[in-house]
Amino acid sequence: MTAGEDLTLVWIVDDSPLDAERARKVLAGHHEVEVFSDGSAMLEHLSNHRPPDVLVLDWVMPGVSGIEVCRFLRQGNGARPELAILLLTMQTRTDDIVEGLAAGANDYVVKPYADLELRARVDALICSSGRSGRRRASSSCSSTLPIRSSASTGRTESPTSTQRPSASSDSRPARSRAERSVSSCPAWRRSVSTRPRARRCP
Repeated sequence: MTAGEDLTLVWIVDDSPLDAERARKVLAGHHEVEVFSDGSAMLEHLSNHRPPDVLVLDWVMPGVSGIEVCRFLRQGNGARPELAILLLTMQTRTDDIVEGLAAGANDYVVKPYADLELRARVDALICSSGRSGRRRASSSCSSTLPIRSSASTGRTESPTSTQRPSASSDSRPARSRAERSVSSCPAWRRSVSTRPRARRCP
């Protein structure tokens, strides 16, 4: 297996050299990363190269904006519905976020973001898209599972931790978007299937 096959491929499109370099450093240790300064250059490169596993796309760029790139990749003859898109945005209004998701983005990160959040969201998209068979990507899936806080107890829990069913009800709480994404990762499912199940009392 070559180095290129061993690592999942992530493209970063951002007109800010500073922001692009920061994102590259965050992801480079876990993925093969290529950086583009605008949407037009990325689309031209995409036309004759292997597509990335995840496209990290800035919303606001001169020329072709991130939203326009999303729409181009989801519609028409050149559509790439299988391409996972993570939108970087400073937009926080609900209407703007809805617009970005409706344009075709799979997920978004609001700037300024934490480095660990960017890495975790990219890894979750790789897992949910079924590309985690590659050795390094599968490793990322199992090591970046989100930690959520329990509002009632104040304790932090991993989505893979064993939870006891409620004595009063068999209903299960709805899972978060991040948990649904990670739960589709093969590495996550294998870890769950190997845990011993509790026996029920007669």
